[in-house]
Amino acid sequence: LQREAPRKRGKELEKLKTIQADLEEQRTVLQAATSQARERLVSAQGQVDAFRRAARQVEAHHRRLVREKGELQRSADRTAPLTVELSVGGKKALLSEVPDTAGCEYSCLLYTSPSPRDS
Repeated sequence: LQREAPRKRGKELEKLKTIQADLEEQRTVLQAATSQARERLVSAQGQVDAFRRAARQVEAHHRRLVREKGELQRSADRTAPLTVELSVGGKKALLSEVPDTAGCEYSCLLYTSPSPRDS
Protein backbone atom coordinates (compact mmCIF):
# COMPACT_ATOMS: atom_id res chain seq x y z
CA LEU A 1 0.00 0.00 0.00
CA GLN A 2 2.76 2.40 0.85
CA ARG A 3 4.57 1.56 -2.41
CA GLU A 4 1.47 2.17 -4.48
CA ALA A 5 0.77 5.58 -2.94
CA PRO A 6 3.87 7.29 -4.44
CA ARG A 7 3.10 5.79 -7.89
CA LYS A 8 -0.49 6.93 -7.67
CA ARG A 9 0.63 10.41 -6.64
CA GLY A 10 3.09 10.46 -9.53
CA LYS A 11 0.34 9.60 -12.02
CA GLU A 12 -1.93 12.24 -10.50
CA LEU A 13 0.89 14.79 -10.73
CA GLU A 14 1.38 13.88 -14.41
CA LYS A 15 -2.35 14.36 -15.05
CA LEU A 16 -2.28 17.71 -13.22
CA LYS A 17 0.73 18.86 -15.27
CA THR A 18 -1.06 17.88 -18.50
CA ILE A 19 -4.21 19.70 -17.42
CA GLN A 20 -2.15 22.75 -16.43
CA ALA A 21 -0.37 22.75 -19.83
CA ASP A 22 -3.76 22.50 -21.61
CA LEU A 23 -5.10 25.38 -19.53
CA GLU A 24 -2.04 27.50 -20.35
CA GLU A 25 -2.52 26.78 -24.06
CA GLN A 26 -6.21 27.65 -23.88
CA ARG A 27 -5.36 30.83 -21.96
CA THR A 28 -2.90 31.87 -24.70
CA VAL A 29 -5.50 31.19 -27.42
CA LEU A 30 -8.13 33.12 -25.45
CA GLN A 31 -5.79 36.09 -24.98
CA ALA A 32 -5.04 36.17 -28.72
CA ALA A 33 -8.76 36.01 -29.57
CA THR A 34 -9.50 38.75 -27.03
CA SER A 35 -6.77 40.94 -28.51
CA GLN A 36 -8.14 40.46 -32.03
CA ALA A 37 -11.67 41.22 -30.84
CA ARG A 38 -10.42 44.44 -29.20
CA GLU A 39 -8.66 45.49 -32.42
CA ARG A 40 -11.84 44.86 -34.43
CA LEU A 41 -13.88 46.80 -31.90
CA VAL A 42 -11.49 49.76 -32.03
CA SER A 43 -11.58 49.64 -35.85
CA ALA A 44 -15.38 49.47 -35.88
CA GLN A 45 -15.59 52.36 -33.39
CA GLY A 46 -13.30 54.37 -35.65
CA GLN A 47 -15.56 53.69 -38.61
CA VAL A 48 -18.64 54.67 -36.59
CA ASP A 49 -16.92 57.91 -35.53
CA ALA A 50 -15.94 58.66 -39.13
CA PHE A 51 -19.52 58.00 -40.26
CA ARG A 52 -20.89 60.33 -37.57
CA ARG A 53 -18.46 63.09 -38.60
CA ALA A 54 -19.49 62.67 -42.24
CA ALA A 55 -23.19 62.73 -41.29
CA ARG A 56 -22.67 65.97 -39.31
CA GLN A 57 -20.89 67.52 -42.31
CA VAL A 58 -23.71 66.49 -44.65
CA GLU A 59 -26.31 67.92 -42.24
CA ALA A 60 -24.39 71.21 -41.95
CA HIS A 61 -24.06 71.42 -45.73
CA HIS A 62 -27.79 70.72 -46.14
CA ARG A 63 -28.69 73.46 -43.62
CA ARG A 64 -26.37 75.88 -45.44
CA LEU A 65 -28.00 75.04 -48.81
CA VAL A 66 -31.50 75.50 -47.38
CA ARG A 67 -30.47 78.86 -45.88
CA GLU A 68 -28.88 79.98 -49.17
CA LYS A 69 -31.97 78.89 -51.11
CA GLY A 70 -34.15 81.02 -48.83
CA GLU A 71 -31.81 83.99 -49.23
CA LEU A 72 -31.85 83.60 -53.02
CA GLN A 73 -35.64 83.41 -53.06
CA ARG A 74 -35.93 86.55 -50.90
CA SER A 75 -33.38 88.30 -53.10
CA ALA A 76 -35.21 87.24 -56.28
CA ASP A 77 -38.47 88.56 -54.85
CA ARG A 78 -36.82 91.96 -54.18
CA THR A 79 -35.09 92.18 -57.56
CA ALA A 80 -37.84 90.93 -59.88
CA PRO A 81 -38.29 93.63 -62.53
CA LEU A 82 -41.68 95.06 -63.35
CA THR A 83 -41.92 95.92 -67.05
CA VAL A 84 -44.69 98.04 -68.53
CA GLU A 85 -45.31 98.88 -72.21
CA LEU A 86 -46.72 102.38 -72.76
CA SER A 87 -48.30 103.74 -75.90
CA VAL A 88 -48.95 107.47 -76.13
CA GLY A 89 -49.86 109.28 -79.36
CA GLY A 90 -48.61 106.45 -81.57
CA LYS A 91 -45.31 106.20 -79.77
CA LYS A 92 -44.51 103.08 -77.79
CA ALA A 93 -42.20 102.93 -74.81
CA LEU A 94 -41.08 100.05 -72.65
CA LEU A 95 -40.57 101.12 -69.05
CA SER A 96 -38.95 98.81 -66.55
CA GLU A 97 -39.09 99.24 -62.80
CA VAL A 98 -36.01 97.41 -61.39
CA PRO A 99 -35.14 97.26 -57.70
CA ASP A 100 -31.42 97.39 -56.98
CA THR A 101 -29.68 95.02 -54.59
CA ALA A 102 -30.35 97.35 -51.64
CA GLY A 103 -34.08 97.08 -52.27
CA CYS A 104 -34.43 100.61 -53.74
CA GLU A 105 -36.32 100.89 -56.98
CA TYR A 106 -35.32 102.93 -60.01
CA SER A 107 -36.90 103.41 -63.41
CA CYS A 108 -35.25 102.80 -66.75
CA LEU A 109 -36.58 103.73 -70.17
CA LEU A 110 -35.48 100.80 -72.32
CA TYR A 111 -36.55 102.04 -75.78
CA THR A 112 -39.15 104.06 -77.66
CA SER A 113 -40.69 103.37 -81.02
CA PRO A 114 -40.41 105.22 -83.29
CA SER A 115 -37.13 106.71 -82.17
CA PRO A 116 -37.08 110.47 -81.48
CA ARG A 117 -34.23 110.62 -84.02
CA ASP A 118 -36.59 109.22 -86.70
CA SER A 119 -38.71 112.43 -86.59
